[in-house]
Amino acid sequence: MRSSSVRTADVAGGKPALTIAFRQRSSSMPCATGRLRRQERRRVQSRSFSVDLSRKQNEDMLWSNLASLLSYIYATLIVVFGGVMTVLQPSLRIGRHTIELDDAFACTVCVLGLLWLVFLHTDLAFHDARRSRAPTMSCGRGSDSSSSGSDHRNSGSDAESVVTKDALDWKGCYLGQPNGYTYLTGRHSGSFYLKAGMTVFCCGHLIHEGLLLGQEIIAWMHAGEVCTDIALLLVHTLRPLFSFYQLYFLFKYSNIVINRWLILAKFGIMHCFATTLAFWFRTIVNDAYGDVIKASKAKNAGASALRANVSFLGGELYFSERPHFESNWSCAVADLFSPAYMRPVPYLYPFTIEFNLVLAGVWFIVLQNLGTSAHRHCYRSKTGCSAVTQEVAENNLVISADCHSANRGLFAGFVVLLVSIVVMVIFYVALLDERYSSTGVAVYLGQEGVLVALAFVACLLAYGRVATLDVNGHPITMLDDFLLFIPIPFYFVHATLVVIAELEEGGSYVRMALQLFSVVQVVTQTPLIIDGLRRCSNSPALRYKKPGREIVSFLIVLNITMWIVYTFESKAVGKFFMGTGYFGLRAWVFVEHTTVPLMLFYRFHSSVCLADIWKSAYEAE
Repeated sequence: MRSSSVRTADVAGGKPALTIAFRQRSSSMPCATGRLRRQERRRVQSRSFSVDLSRKQNEDMLWSNLASLLSYIYATLIVVFGGVMTVLQPSLRIGRHTIELDDAFACTVCVLGLLWLVFLHTDLAFHDARRSRAPTMSCGRGSDSSSSGSDHRNSGSDAESVVTKDALDWKGCYLGQPNGYTYLTGRHSGSFYLKAGMTVFCCGHLIHEGLLLGQEIIAWMHAGEVCTDIALLLVHTLRPLFSFYQLYFLFKYSNIVINRWLILAKFGIMHCFATTLAFWFRTIVNDAYGDVIKASKAKNAGASALRANVSFLGGELYFSERPHFESNWSCAVADLFSPAYMRPVPYLYPFTIEFNLVLAGVWFIVLQNLGTSAHRHCYRSKTGCSAVTQEVAENNLVISADCHSANRGLFAGFVVLLVSIVVMVIFYVALLDERYSSTGVAVYLGQEGVLVALAFVACLLAYGRVATLDVNGHPITMLDDFLLFIPIPFYFVHATLVVIAELEEGGSYVRMALQLFSVVQVVTQTPLIIDGLRRCSNSPALRYKKPGREIVSFLIVLNITMWIVYTFESKAVGKFFMGTGYFGLRAWVFVEHTTVPLMLFYRFHSSVCLADIWKSAYEAE
């Protein structure tokens, strides 16, 4: 477009001259103006969207924080209330029946936990079925965002429009359209070794619960309705169901990321977490009470308070003497014929304690991943990112292991395990005969000393070699660190009390030395594990040589061996030491039931962490 102007000027001769000047107007000015207007509209839209997004984020954050806080308070209430009920044992008498409020509380939390797990499992199954029919569901920053970004770049859009588009994609994936359920992969998905240990502990726990259920059934058969504790019968029926359902769900879905029903999920996960802690404490207290009662009965077997003539005639149970509380007396005598006094029971309660500790740890992992943005767990590809499907989650259970530089350590550990089992048989044979009981104690002390010495030397050698590996800049170790540090104070307490009792009562100096040596070995092994969990092998030379892997393999089997030996021998040999004589029966029983299971758990969890080091420390970050 052209514009003209007319200008007059005097020239030589005095005559005005007319000059017409033409000014060229740029044809690009309307385009530039339109671009500026579009950019301004985008800025306004971006600011408006940012305000809306900020309001949405604030609202979501408010409800999320409130739900988290209330769920923590709810979990604290369950743990505290359950602990108080377990210690005080309040009861409610209804007719001829006495209902323990502790048992009623246990039934209630089991039912609530089962209801939530059934709801979650059902919703998860429907969600996976829908996703399998549409497996290409995209989320955030995927193909759509990348293609849209290229369109914007081709059209010359500014950075603000790209940021706005990214925010829209992020909002659509996370805030507006939560991805439902996704699954972590790799090291984030949890240790298969931990799941296998959880399964073993659950089997021991279920056997323990089955024997206790059989105790109630036998009491009902022999003493009739008077001795039947309905609440306790329900506890030993519901608790195994709840435990097995948790095992099944967590074994398959421990790597789940929940983005549906977040508020309900927070309360559900915290309910299961708190229930496992409450049952852990309940098991310790109840088994300690049981041991005290059994010891008192054995000590006062000839006293009139516990004297009874029992005979079975046609399935009826007759008593020559009955106290005032007929129900309690009937149940006490019926207990003499119940499986609670069978030999395997004292060795099974540690399985229940350790199973609950592992369950609490796995539920804590699920809680950590709750509400995590879906695009963090998507597979990246040229075609975009899509949510991890159910097939991928199931394939995560497929285990492959590279045993390079591990064979000698594994077989050396297996030799120690087999020799320990043989020595364990010799120990029990000697202990069953009173003439050789001192020999059995000597065998136990010698076996413990050899195992602790081997573990101590192996830790020193492994530490020097593992320290040559590279440092992992992004370790995932918080839960393992926490579970490793929990039992250490109980090692200190147990060793201190044992040394005091043996010194005051003139006991075995060998036992005192072994207790102190065990503490030194634990203090040496814990830094090794903490450091090894933060190592990797980025260079090909380290991945080929795998320094220290043989010794780590040996330590894995050695810790399992120590767990087996202490589980099945420590309780049988405890009566030959001075703890009961110095501290008294009740005090020492509670010390043993509080410290020993956590000391056993340290051995198991050390093997879990060492297995993680065995696999992950010799791979690239």
